[in-house]
Amino acid sequence: MNFFKSCVISCFLIAGCNAKENSISKMEMQNQATKNKQRVKAHAEPDNENAINLKKQLLGSWTDESSENALFEVKQDSIYYIDQFKSYKYNLIKDSISIVYDDFTFEGQVQFKKDTLILTTNEYEPQRFRRFTN
Repeated sequence: MNFFKSCVISCFLIAGCNAKENSISKMEMQNQATKNKQRVKAHAEPDNENAINLKKQLLGSWTDESSENALFEVKQDSIYYIDQFKSYKYNLIKDSISIVYDDFTFEGQVQFKKDTLILTTNEYEPQRFRRFTN
């Protein structure tokens, strides 16, 4: 009978130690996950802030040197082409833009020099647009 009691007590002790180790490792994992989220957030905020600033600069009407009128207007969620009476969705990620047209997707890098918008791709020469003002 003493042997049986010893075995039962030993099982409870072992189970108790394992539960304590599991709770510690769960706490450590939660702490590590929190630290990782903070690191990711710290790295994401500058990019997000840059994207917000880039979008603010991008909003408005634009023209090129071949026209006295605006060619397109960049809105919050789309680009409206004035001559075509048509809008296309776009996405900004960091300094890159993707414009989803009916038959293809344009992808390029967005840069600004004062009031000049410069769209650069690997396939075409840089396209320059100036902010349209009446």
